[in-house]
Amino acid sequence: MLAWISVPISRSRPSPAAGPPSRPHWLLLALFTLAAIWINLATPLYEAPDEWAHFAYAVALRQTGRLPVIPDDLPRISHEIGQPPLYYGLIALAITPFDLSDFPTVAPANPYWREGGGRVVHYHSRAENLPAAGTALAVRAARLVSTLLGLATIVFTHRLAGLILPRAAGIAAALVAFNPQFAFMSATITNDALITALAAAVLFAAARLLLNPTSRPAAFVALGVLTGLAALAKPGGLGLVVIAAWVILVPLALHAGISLSRAMGHGLLAAAGFALTAGWWFWRSTLLYGDPLAWQALLLANAPLIRPQPLSWPAAIAYSLPLKRSFWMAFAYGIFGPESFYRVVDGIVLLGLAGLAAGFYRRLWSGAAGRVLLLLGAWIVLYYGLLLRWIRVAEASNQGRLLFPALPALAILLAAGFVTYGRWRPFIATPALTFLGAWTLAAPLILIGPYFAWPPALEHSDPRRGLEEARFGDQMALHAVSLETRRWEPGREVNFDLFWQALEPIGESHVLALRILDSENRVVATVDRLPAAGRFPTPMWVLGEIFRESHRLPPIAPDAAPGLARLILIVYPFARQDQPLPVTRGGVPVPPPLVLAEGVIPDLGAGQPEEAAPLAVFGSIGRLVDAQISPAEQGRIDLTLTWQALAGDGRSYQVFVHLLDDSGELVAQADGPPQGGRYPTSIWTAGDWIVDPRQIQLPAGQQPGRYLLFAGLYHLDDGVRAAAAAADGTPLAGDQVFLGAIEIE
Repeated sequence: MLAWISVPISRSRPSPAAGPPSRPHWLLLALFTLAAIWINLATPLYEAPDEWAHFAYAVALRQTGRLPVIPDDLPRISHEIGQPPLYYGLIALAITPFDLSDFPTVAPANPYWREGGGRVVHYHSRAENLPAAGTALAVRAARLVSTLLGLATIVFTHRLAGLILPRAAGIAAALVAFNPQFAFMSATITNDALITALAAAVLFAAARLLLNPTSRPAAFVALGVLTGLAALAKPGGLGLVVIAAWVILVPLALHAGISLSRAMGHGLLAAAGFALTAGWWFWRSTLLYGDPLAWQALLLANAPLIRPQPLSWPAAIAYSLPLKRSFWMAFAYGIFGPESFYRVVDGIVLLGLAGLAAGFYRRLWSGAAGRVLLLLGAWIVLYYGLLLRWIRVAEASNQGRLLFPALPALAILLAAGFVTYGRWRPFIATPALTFLGAWTLAAPLILIGPYFAWPPALEHSDPRRGLEEARFGDQMALHAVSLETRRWEPGREVNFDLFWQALEPIGESHVLALRILDSENRVVATVDRLPAAGRFPTPMWVLGEIFRESHRLPPIAPDAAPGLARLILIVYPFARQDQPLPVTRGGVPVPPPLVLAEGVIPDLGAGQPEEAAPLAVFGSIGRLVDAQISPAEQGRIDLTLTWQALAGDGRSYQVFVHLLDDSGELVAQADGPPQGGRYPTSIWTAGDWIVDPRQIQLPAGQQPGRYLLFAGLYHLDDGVRAAAAAADGTPLAGDQVFLGAIEIE
């Protein structure tokens, strides 16, 4: 796949006259387009950074036919209203064929997102999926404009690199195309796509002029026009004016056949191209806001993000450090790659920079080619400085995509570094590009898609569709609970599924509060979460559809009391925990919380006693393996029974301990479920050890003498005892086991 970039490097200096390939390899462009379309389809509407605001700007242009004004149009367009209009004009043209009457209602904003109310910024429906119509289809189509601009960026990067380093052109183009974050932004609605493409075009035009400073006047006009278009794309595009000045002044400084008058003429031509293209925009800003840059109006549009006091420059640099990660992969509002991805990318960048430094040290690039590389490096530094200026005044501004206008320059510098490795280049560049390309193509499948995936809906044949376990208010029904296990060990997570159905449209987001209570009624595991980890808030539920939602509770607390535990659920409106929804079962009100299931927290500290032979075996329920009996004193007998659970039959049995006299008459007893009901036999799991302390209270004035102690199990409903047998299988008389004789003094 990457054989077309595996060209050996010559130790001789590159010749600018060497003709570059006319365009990047078609396979690179095809793979990039495939990745972008895949990302487009995998990303729900408006889930890219500021995508709704960008689209709203374009919709306003189309519907009103005029440019917006700050602050009059701020409520309908949001903070992107301060941006220059070129990108939004392109989007407005692209969405002209579509019916946008449903724009106000499609994918409404999630009002709780900033407060932690889910991972989706907007509520979505299946109407967004293809084949879509109206606004949903218009958004997908508008995203294709960004994809075309991304392709333009790749082409200009390839051509720019080919001017000075033909052997690096393929690598540079691939470093742009296979940047996963660039592919994501090229698949969504953002003016970063346009400014990046125009930056690549301006750098290409500037490099050609550096290589041939005596070019025709039209080339300088074209440079001014491209720079003006960049200024109409984003405020940072004004930084390219410095690049235009660079290519006019450097040949003059080098006396490359350029006189002062001729350089001034070139400057006037470029300025004329700029003024004809973008001058009207700055004149409009001056008339409206009293400032050609409309800086105060821009700050007003972004008022919620503006800092009370600007950061110092060192603080701004520190705040910008996350750029290193988000420049390569930080999709939507919280989708990051594994740490290994960023470590490998760091290695790729370091190898490229090391090779670049070695190339300059070995004087591989000199003359015009070296000046072009220095120009690219200067653009990176300049644009980073412009971004730092914005970081100083605005929060949430340390995003790698904001540095993308420097991406073509960075890609070319890294590619130049790779080609210096000579015959080792294929063993460095090819694995690096394959790694980046694989992640770019796989990201929609393994990161973006799962991040937004809806829980699976049940088939009509699923028997759980006919159940209705509980209703919360009048809006939602819980049909069933499916537990992975009812044995909830301390230190382990608890996994289970809930089966939900929306009975009515749900206009408000609700939180599921899930708790596990131990046998002492203490909370030992808890989580409050939106359905499907925030992917599927209740306003997105499909009316009448039953779906399965998987849950994973945090590990059970180490100090959880062994025995019977309960999984409970409370549903409450977001941020209103004190207003739980009322619960009914079969039309009968049930006070919250709702008990979803019972389980057992095993006593991991209880182990097998030294004497493993059982005293008795009670059917399939359990074995009595030990009985520790204290002498009778102060009118009572203390004893501890140790049980080992078998398979059990799911029924709750009472443990009885009877004290009989010589004639077999009952004198005293200690009956009740194991551990006072905290560890009933209904939850016993094979292999569990249950330590069951008991106390027999003796009747007042009990006569001294020898008494007999027996134990067994019986069912409370009918009093029938569980079958008891000795260790060798011999049935025990009365289905009870003799524990020993007690002397009462």
